[in-house]
Amino acid sequence: MHTHTYYNMPDRTARRIARRVIRRVARAIRAVDPLTFAAVIGAVVTLAVWGFGVFAADCRRVQDDLFRLHIVANSDAPADQTLKLELRDYLLREVSFPQSYTKSEAIAAARATLPQITAKANEFLRERNKPYTATA
Repeated sequence: MHTHTYYNMPDRTARRIARRVIRRVARAIRAVDPLTFAAVIGAVVTLAVWGFGVFAADCRRVQDDLFRLHIVANSDAPADQTLKLELRDYLLREVSFPQSYTKSEAIAAARATLPQITAKANEFLRERNKPYTATA
């Protein structure tokens, strides 16, 4: 006998329960006035769209205030992609990034830190016997 994995009951019983729930939901929907149903669905869709708009605006605001450390891999090969992630973690551990409170402070701090980032990245690549160097 096969059992439904979630309910741990025979498949036939699970299907019977699902059909019963679907019938009750359909009956409840039919019992509601079509105009009321349309108003509720419209309100739900409106709230969902509005909520997404608020979320998107928050994301744009964060993007405008964010300063990213972007590392480009030598190629799309899996080994180079893994090396890129290891380099990122290494730089975040080894380079002291000054605390910044504004975007302009972060840009100034990053410019001042570029020589240290380059030196640490090249040190990392040298330790792994890579034939190329990093630039920042």
